[in-house]
Amino acid sequence: MNTPGQIAQVCHAANKAYCESLLDFSTPRWEDLPLEKKDSLVSGVKLHLSNPNSKPEDGHNAWLATMKKNGWIYLEEKKVIKRKGKKDKIIMVPAPKDYIRKNHPCLVAYDKLPKEQQFKDSLFIAVVRAFAPVAAPKKAAEKKPATKKEATPKKPAAENTVKEDSPAKPATSKKKPVTNKGSNVHEVQAQLREPKVKA
Repeated sequence: MNTPGQIAQVCHAANKAYCESLLDFSTPRWEDLPLEKKDSLVSGVKLHLSNPNSKPEDGHNAWLATMKKNGWIYLEEKKVIKRKGKKDKIIMVPAPKDYIRKNHPCLVAYDKLPKEQQFKDSLFIAVVRAFAPVAAPKKAAEKKPATKKEATPKKPAAENTVKEDSPAKPATSKKKPVTNKGSNVHEVQAQLREPKVKA
């Protein structure tokens, strides 16, 4: 069974491979990620496991809220475009991702993301859904605790107990002894229900 943490690692590896296919080598390995980023990925996995009909926008919006809560911001910076024979053009572009300054270029609404970034959210969901059938069940601590009645196993009546390795003893009480003649459970149960034998 795979835990949300293990699935998050696979999601991160898929995202890293996708980024590198676009010649973006800025995504660190899982081992080098800050704990905050790992927690964010695990939260995303849990979101999509618990909501099978979730959309890429849902994952992005949850990520956006978490990032803002953790102090991340969206920054723009000036970019100068040199034009031959004309005045330079200055435009504002998203600042690159910076783990120290806590700024991220994707802290915008989902529909304002570039298509390559939107694809990352779709890729994330695809990986989570691929693992959904084998995701680990809830921990025992999360399950409803057993009531006293459920926790106490029923003890079988002494006279109804059949021991496989010892032959049936003659009846000392008024009940008929249970033998291992029955080839199945139903026959043994029928023997137990037969009327008492008079001695």
